[in-house]
Amino acid sequence: MIDLPLTSDRLTIRMMRSEHLAGLVAYRNDPEVARFQDWEVPFSEAMAERLIIGQADLDGPSNDAWVQLAVEVRGTAVGDVAVGIHDEGRQATVGYSIAVDEQGKGYATEALGAVIDALFAVPGMHRIVATTDPQNAPSRRVLDKLGFRFEGRSLKSVFVRGEWVDDDRFALLASEHAGLNHTNVVTPDDRA
Repeated sequence: MIDLPLTSDRLTIRMMRSEHLAGLVAYRNDPEVARFQDWEVPFSEAMAERLIIGQADLDGPSNDAWVQLAVEVRGTAVGDVAVGIHDEGRQATVGYSIAVDEQGKGYATEALGAVIDALFAVPGMHRIVATTDPQNAPSRRVLDKLGFRFEGRSLKSVFVRGEWVDDDRFALLASEHAGLNHTNVVTPDDRA
């Protein structure tokens, strides 16, 4: 559906593969990264292997499949962007994580911006959705910078590590994206 790898000023975004395994395990086990995510903690090497093997025959995001894209800086994975495409290629859901040591450098905004630009370049892509914990202000700043519109809060709607938590929903339509400045402004407070 989108051609990978994607490149931005500082990043390469490509399918997560076996060479990313150690980095994936490390940042997914960091309490600061995992705090607002719903993956199981501890996140074992076997879990990472299953994730990577599960998408080994995919070349990128495709309809009815979730993929993890590695976000690389100078060849080292510093995070990922998750992409799920549905509704016969007309809608997508995205998520993102960046290792704590690499947060605050604008990588989340830059990586997600590149993925969004690529998704909306695909004919027929109508809408992209992202959700975040209401307490995750840095993640909300990323979505705001990329032009996402807040659509509402679902109370106690996501079960994370034994607790029901709220979920804020954001969306961006292709028509809204077309009217944006696509420079993906990066500032030091991009900590998602």
